[in-house]
Amino acid sequence: EHSFPTRRSSDLKVLVVDDEAGVLGFVSQALREAGFSVREAADPGAALRLLESEPPDLLVTDFSMPAMTGLELAERARINRPDLRVLIISGWADAEALEKSAARPRLLRKPFDERTLLEAVRAAFVSS
Repeated sequence: EHSFPTRRSSDLKVLVVDDEAGVLGFVSQALREAGFSVREAADPGAALRLLESEPPDLLVTDFSMPAMTGLELAERARINRPDLRVLIISGWADAEALEKSAARPRLLRKPFDERTLLEAVRAAFVSS
C-alpha cells in the first residue's frame, strides 16, 4: 500500500490556479516544500495556456473565480487530457454541480491547513 505514487514528488508537476494571491501563494509554497514542481496561474485564461504548453500531472484550482469556475476549467483541460487529475478548492462549492460533473474532481473545502492540503493531493494521485 503506497501513501504516494511510485514517482518521487519532485517528478510530479502541479498547476495551482487561484485568483486570491494569498491562497495561491500558500498552496504553491506548501506543495513546493513537499517537493512538487509547481506552476502558478492567477486566472483560468493563464491556466489554460500553461495547461497547453506544460501539461501538469495535477490541476489544483479554486472553484469560485471570475470568468470561469474551477470546474469549467477542469472540464476544458480534460478535453485534451482526459486523464488529468483535478483537485478543486472551495469554500462554498456547489456540491451538486461537482457531483454531476463528468470530470469528477476531488474537493478540498476551505479553510484547510498544510497537512489537509497534502493529504488531498496524495489522495488525488493514489486514487487515479
